[in-house]
Amino acid sequence: MPKNKRWKREDRNSRYNNRYLHSDGNRQRDSAQSPSSSVEKTNEDELEKKRYFKIAPNHATSTCSYTNDAIAQKDAEIKRQEDVKKVFEKDILDVVKKCLYQKKNLTSLVMNRSTNGHNKHFIKVSVLKNCLTSLKPSSSQNVLGRNQAELYDTLEHMLGMHIGPDHDDILGLWSITETWVQRIQRVSIMETPRSSKQCSLSVVAKAEPQTMTPLFNKATDFCWAPMKDKGKCILYTTMCHMGRQNSSAVLKNIDPGDAPYRQHYDIGMKATWSCAWNGIRDQFGVGSEKCALVLNVGLRILREYNTNRSDALCVNFSKHNGIRLYAGTRKGQILTFDMRSKSSYPVCCLDQNWCVCSVQELDNEYHVLSADFHGQICLWDLRKRKVVNEYPGNVNLYSKLPVHVDEYQKIVYTVGEDGYTRFWSLAEGRQLYTIPPPCAVTRETIPCVQLSTRWGNKDGNIGLIMGLKDKFYYYGTMPLT
Repeated sequence: MPKNKRWKREDRNSRYNNRYLHSDGNRQRDSAQSPSSSVEKTNEDELEKKRYFKIAPNHATSTCSYTNDAIAQKDAEIKRQEDVKKVFEKDILDVVKKCLYQKKNLTSLVMNRSTNGHNKHFIKVSVLKNCLTSLKPSSSQNVLGRNQAELYDTLEHMLGMHIGPDHDDILGLWSITETWVQRIQRVSIMETPRSSKQCSLSVVAKAEPQTMTPLFNKATDFCWAPMKDKGKCILYTTMCHMGRQNSSAVLKNIDPGDAPYRQHYDIGMKATWSCAWNGIRDQFGVGSEKCALVLNVGLRILREYNTNRSDALCVNFSKHNGIRLYAGTRKGQILTFDMRSKSSYPVCCLDQNWCVCSVQELDNEYHVLSADFHGQICLWDLRKRKVVNEYPGNVNLYSKLPVHVDEYQKIVYTVGEDGYTRFWSLAEGRQLYTIPPPCAVTRETIPCVQLSTRWGNKDGNIGLIMGLKDKFYYYGTMPLT
């Protein structure tokens, strides 16, 4: 064998032996140190387990309290309780306090007699502003009472609220406990006799048994639809929970003194998101899928308006002449249609940042108030086609929440996803007051509110009515006790 090959083989064997001996020596040293090193290793493992793997009693269950939503909900409840305490600790103006000790409705007495040259409208607005900044919860009442024997009497939560034209009744939509059935109910609001220490709001609610309307399809929207020859009517749109049933719009008389009246309009397979009534021209609008629909009740003529291939999440009509249709779309556009024209395209388009969930025209006919899914509330000028005022502070992530204006067009108010009711000055955009919810709320149980200065059709009956779950909560200006 050549010497070079023998040398290579010996070198390879020596390197193998050195590696084996070195590894064997390491094994021997490791075995010599194994008792102490193993103890240290087990101690480190136990520390790591204690540090990172804390097992709670309700771990890996549906009631686990260590979620982001649960922690946020707990913090919100603590904040709500603190805000409720602040509301009761706030002082009230002495002038309002003295007026509220009267057994009679002071504002109603002033309205029923001559004011020697003073403007009655100015008096009403001044009283409203003074009472608004000191609203406090006065009482609560079950909508249907405590005796709920029938299936559809077990109300779960109020989904919507509309005040009547004369401010003496409320139209509400409730969900029924443990079912997907919904109920539309008319509730009469009546003034009650005042005591020696009565707040500014003195009313009682009475549910009308004849107006119960159980809905087996999902009600997407509803509103008052007063007709001259049919009495008090309501309009609501429905959409099927599942399956392939058609959507519909229904006009129904809810006044028991008038003849029964019910009209059903088949909309087809399109989804319905909102509805509005135009009493000047006896027609109603429906915010539908990729379009807006307007149907004339007398002539039964249906027109479809182009919303730029976007869902019309909210619709409304102009108040004085009824010739304009406003539609807020999912793309964040506010579209204005002239219904006198034969064209189905909008004559004006205003761009908002997010999906528009509420739109309405003010009494001056050239201002439009809108709100979107991210809590932004804007006042638009149709002549300038730009925002002239904003109302910050509202909380909304993705809920369809309405924005309201009082009857004097001075106050803007709404309820956020956190359950807080906020009030702003319409002209200044300044936040005036905030009311926390009376109990813990979630995104599925957001309250519904309505503000009025003449509840029960009585001037000076000023206050806020909040619908939450199966109760009405009354807020008025109360004297200090």
